[in-house]
Amino acid sequence: MARRSLLEDVKSRHAQIALDLGHRWDSKATGKVKQLISGFDADDLYQFVQVEQELNSDAYYQLERFANFFEEVAILWRLEILSVEWVELTLGDALTGYWKIWTLTAKSEQNYYPRAYENWETLAGLLNARAAPSPS
Repeated sequence: MARRSLLEDVKSRHAQIALDLGHRWDSKATGKVKQLISGFDADDLYQFVQVEQELNSDAYYQLERFANFFEEVAILWRLEILSVEWVELTLGDALTGYWKIWTLTAKSEQNYYPRAYENWETLAGLLNARAAPSPS
């Protein structure tokens, strides 16, 4: 009985985390960043981040929070708080799509912070591998 109650508590907590992530993803602040970088490729984003960082602008910190969102999702996956299936069904396309355009920026940041976005990179790689057609 105690084990069942504990499992229900864990499940409830995981559901709350998932709902919180959904609210963050659908927030006005996240929407502004999505709109800001719409149509960017990896080179565009890298150049934009460099300029905004040099200016110490609000946009730079919004971009940092946006990237940190995906890193936090990946950390929750790595800690087995979120399943890969949950991530795949909810944020999978966004997580892998934004990783594609964030790669240059992340690699640049890794020159100063070697582990920057390593969890996001790992999870994006896993999701891409899972989405790849299996050899016939």
